[in-house]
Amino acid sequence: MAAAADLVVPTLAIRSSVAVELWSSAGSKQPFEHKPHLPREETKSSRSICFSSDGRYFAYSNGQEVKVLQASRDSAASWPVVCLLPRPKAFYLQFSPRGSYLCTWEHYAITKDRPEGSPNLLVYEVATGVEVFAIVQKNQADWQPSWSADESIFALVVGGEALFYDLGEGAEKGFATTSRKIDAVAEYAVAGSR
Repeated sequence: MAAAADLVVPTLAIRSSVAVELWSSAGSKQPFEHKPHLPREETKSSRSICFSSDGRYFAYSNGQEVKVLQASRDSAASWPVVCLLPRPKAFYLQFSPRGSYLCTWEHYAITKDRPEGSPNLLVYEVATGVEVFAIVQKNQADWQPSWSADESIFALVVGGEALFYDLGEGAEKGFATTSRKIDAVAEYAVAGSR
């Protein structure tokens, strides 16, 4: 009788200089390889790939947009596109703990048209692809926001200020204003965060 671990067939995401592709195995002792039903996109401009923590979603940038795919539990089924996000320069991606939101970060830039710069950290609702939050986050090293495990708290440090958002009543209301700001912060942690 096979152990439970032997029945799980993991999927690997590969980002190379020529493509983003998913590989799977026919079993725990079998080699990984690209299967025809799994997504593969030839692109030399991909900067980031990311699975949600539960493996339900896979997101990647391709130099034109960010694609979010729904993983299939059926080893022979295709992975449908859940949403397309208009972020051609997305450099980093991060899902919220439950996979409800996807954060994208791109290099901060000022232009002649926008000398103050544009928001470069954006949060999207995965189910709809709707942008629910945007802010300027110049710091590349610690760009990632933190979430509580239930996604009711969203927090990040911007310019030495910790910003906390209460999403208990939904993203639209929760992201409208900070519930708390703390100045002169170098680092923070949210209990139960991922």
